[in-house]
Amino acid sequence: MPRAAAPDHAEGGPIEGTRAVHGAFQILDAIASASEPPRMTDIVSAVALPKSNVFRLLRALEASNAVRRGEQDRRYRLGAKFNDYARVAHTPLLISRFHDLAAPVLQPLDETAQLGVLTGTNVTFVAYIESTQPVRLVTYAGRTLPAHSSATGKAILAFAGSEAVQAVIDGGLPALTPRTITNPDVLLDELEDVRRRGYATESEESAANLFCLSVPVWGSVSEVIAAVTVCIPRAELPADRLGKVREAALEAARRLTVGSPPR
Repeated sequence: MPRAAAPDHAEGGPIEGTRAVHGAFQILDAIASASEPPRMTDIVSAVALPKSNVFRLLRALEASNAVRRGEQDRRYRLGAKFNDYARVAHTPLLISRFHDLAAPVLQPLDETAQLGVLTGTNVTFVAYIESTQPVRLVTYAGRTLPAHSSATGKAILAFAGSEAVQAVIDGGLPALTPRTITNPDVLLDELEDVRRRGYATESEESAANLFCLSVPVWGSVSEVIAAVTVCIPRAELPADRLGKVREAALEAARRLTVGSPPR
């Protein structure tokens, strides 16, 4: 039996609130379950809504970053907003795993180690391991930094997608120190280096006399969900110490990762 479509509305007219929410979820389900990113005509065929309603709902979903349309292929994909939801959903489990699985690798360094997630254009540190040394980075759960100014932010942004990076650039790249990256081209080059190396560093970019190294953590659907960061209260590290910090951070992130980077 042919599917019954919902009553049409004049182009640009309002859609009732409850039906709009239901229709939006139909569209999101159609995009998420498609074998390849669908065009608008594919979405119209998959949902019980008139074309005019699909058009308006897609525009609203695009405006909220819930979906995005490719500039070249005009196909729809789930947007950056769902990366935010995924990070929030993973956070409680990540905190537990950070203390259970990552701490045994990080504690022998006796340096401040942190677990950070991207929250808008900032990073928020949600868990940490404190150093016992008299000179150390003092941190706390809930501490935030602009993403571009921190190793944590750069480790996540390098793999988070163009929308997340552009949002950070549009925020103006404020300087926290004279060494903070404030030029968009320099930031983009730095993120390319992070993708090549697999980890990010900062030297006095968020605070004076502070060096940090950060490794991304991957979720179950090849999305970056967090980063493990080790911070040391000095501007530069000797090569042997840097190697030990890097290997510990890489192993800690590997233990927290439940997926893999996209190929």
